[in-house]
Amino acid sequence: MIDKAPFKITTLLTDNGKAFTDRFGASGECQPAGVHPCDRVCAANRIAHRLITPGTPQTNGMTERFNGRIAEVLRTHRFDSAASLQATLKRFVYLYNHRIPQQNLHPKTPLRTRQQWYAHQPQLFKKYPRNHPGPDNGLMPLDCDVTPFDNSQTKKEGVSRTYAGVDGYAPMAAYLGQEGYCLELELRVGSQHCQNGTPAFLQRVLERARRMTAAPVLLRLDGGNDAIENIAVVAAHNEHDPQAAPTHYVIKWNPRRECPEKWLAVAEQHGAWSEPRPGKRVALFNWDETRTHNGYTYSLRRVMRVTERTIDMHGLQLLVPEVVLEGWWTSLPFDEQTITRLYADHGTSEQFHSEFKTDLDIERLPSGKFATNALILACAQLAYNILRWIGQNGLLGPDPPPRHPATRRRIRTVMQTLMYLAARLIHTGRRLKLAFGSGCMVVSIFRRLYERLAYT
Repeated sequence: MIDKAPFKITTLLTDNGKAFTDRFGASGECQPAGVHPCDRVCAANRIAHRLITPGTPQTNGMTERFNGRIAEVLRTHRFDSAASLQATLKRFVYLYNHRIPQQNLHPKTPLRTRQQWYAHQPQLFKKYPRNHPGPDNGLMPLDCDVTPFDNSQTKKEGVSRTYAGVDGYAPMAAYLGQEGYCLELELRVGSQHCQNGTPAFLQRVLERARRMTAAPVLLRLDGGNDAIENIAVVAAHNEHDPQAAPTHYVIKWNPRRECPEKWLAVAEQHGAWSEPRPGKRVALFNWDETRTHNGYTYSLRRVMRVTERTIDMHGLQLLVPEVVLEGWWTSLPFDEQTITRLYADHGTSEQFHSEFKTDLDIERLPSGKFATNALILACAQLAYNILRWIGQNGLLGPDPPPRHPATRRRIRTVMQTLMYLAARLIHTGRRLKLAFGSGCMVVSIFRRLYERLAYT
């Protein structure tokens, strides 16, 4: 704790547990002797160790409240392993420090409060409190996915049958970070296979991601993009600038015509089995393969998950066991549970798709010309990123309108809160001014956003 804290710890307040003090022993309460390991560490680092009054846990109420929140997380989640539990706790700590405003901090996040303290009293700190890119070793997610745009009953150029069974387009999008900033939204004809054109698409978005963040990037693709060409693009991207942070990948494996019974036998030999419920067994294991592309041989790791069900979710016995195969190609060194959890977060990109379709109402493109619709989609991407930036820097700032805590705000929320407002545009003194009512609650947000843009 002393090493990780960005500030100088001068006082430590704890309860009277045996992990912190020898105040209470077999004979009752006594004066702490100062020989407890916690006391010795405090003395060596010139930290005053204070104990709360016995029977008054409210003195250390903030810690008790934080412990209560962790207990709630543990009660409402089910963990397959210790690694899964550790990853969940790490994510919770990240969200608590970086994303959730605290009421007793008026209301600001703990990180924002530390940064403000640093601005006024830097002598109290050992280093600047920085905003980390996220949990999971600082990986910056880059989610690429195809989403169908329903333009049925039209004769627009490029409209054809999509994989979703409707006539329309099948654009491919790339979203960076937990916030979901859109790096590219490429319009494609509806019948185009999702892998067609994807290597060139990845080359563009990986280069843009490298210019936007210094953190290592985690590329996530679904099973439609299970192709060695995509892995080759990532490898070439890393080789182009070996001094930069590497780009990793987690790509869903497409089993195609693989025999489930064959992999069930392999799992019996190599898998680590668990039983989430009666009649359902799950095995996780690694599988190494080599693939060749353009004269290069790639050594690949695939995380496998084999699920065998003999009883369905309703408790009915199955006549023939059901075997489900899943797998993920990855360049990460993490354990199997972490890899599966990292890919599960790829589903967040579906929310970003829906914000384009519903919040911006861009699904049914207006023009009959393919090139015109591609231009409109590029303009929608620009509007999406601007609104996303406004939401992240305005509605998650120190004085947001009353809403539930969140790591990001939907585009619709940004428009409803900040755009659908009655205001007057005044031309005075050769300047344009935007005048709001005296009781408008978001004037301070507009002022802060304006200052952020004007002086950046």
